[in-house]
This record gives sequence, C-alpha cells and structure tokens, in this order.
Amino acid sequence: DLNNREIRHNSRSAIIDLNKDNEPDLIFGVMLVGDPLHNLDKTQYRVGSGIFSRLPVNHLEQVPMLNKTDTVFLTNFKGYDWYEISSVILVEKVENLAGTIVWRGNWQTAAKNYVPVQVIKNQQRFTGWVELTVDITNEKIILHRTAINKRPEKSTRAGM
Repeated sequence: DLNNREIRHNSRSAIIDLNKDNEPDLIFGVMLVGDPLHNLDKTQYRVGSGIFSRLPVNHLEQVPMLNKTDTVFLTNFKGYDWYEISSVILVEKVENLAGTIVWRGNWQTAAKNYVPVQVIKNQQRFTGWVELTVDITNEKIILHRTAINKRPEKSTRAGM
C-alpha cells in the first residue's frame, strides 16, 4: 500500500523498494525543464528505474499503461524492451509564453492503471507493477499500491 502518495511539483520524490532489500527500485518525481529555444516551460512527471530494476520502454520513450489483469511479461512485449537505469516521462504539462497549457504523454488518462516493472535479484527477474492515477486538473500523480511476484522468472498480472 502506497497510501495514495501524491507526487507533484515541490513535493519529494517517491522512492520505492519493491523487494524490500534496501535498494531503490523505482523513483517517481517531477522535473521542471525550461526550453528557451521554443519559449516553453515543462513540468515532467517521471518514473525512473535503477541498476537492478527495469522498465519496458518503446522507441518513443514511453512506458505502457496496463489495465488490471494485463500480463507483465518476462520478455520484451508489444514493442517495448526492458531497460535498466531508465527515466521516462509519464505525462508532462507544457506552457508557452502566452500561458497556453498543453498536456502530453500516454498516461494523461490514467485512473488506477499499472506501470510494469522487473527487479533483478541474484541474476533472476521478478515481475511486478505500481498502480497509479494521473490527476491533470490538480497537477499530480497518485501512487496507490505496488506488488512484486515472489517467484522468480514468472510473468504476473497487473493488479493481482
């Protein structure tokens, strides 16, 4: 249970240790990026993996948004490849000089959807997930809960 932890601008990042080995597996946080070339300010809501954790990332540098019971595979799937030490934008708010705001990212509509993850321990892969909601209106991500399969080298189902 992640206690509906809110991740927003000016809040601390959330560091998650899925397998309770005192090593950070995922980090959820907000990064502010100024783009003076295009006169834009960006607020990026990100997820990152570590040395012993993996996120599935596609050629657009996106993480898939899974629904409950979708499979978290051991192997690459649906155009996504598993990568360690990733930092991926889930959703970002883009504001121009005129104050026009546009939201981008494939997680804009996330309502209790699942980020798939793998953790590597003793050279074995453990699949898991993090359940989250993106609240664009209130500019935050809400982390609900997480789980990891206790059996190595097995796929798992999101939300189960």
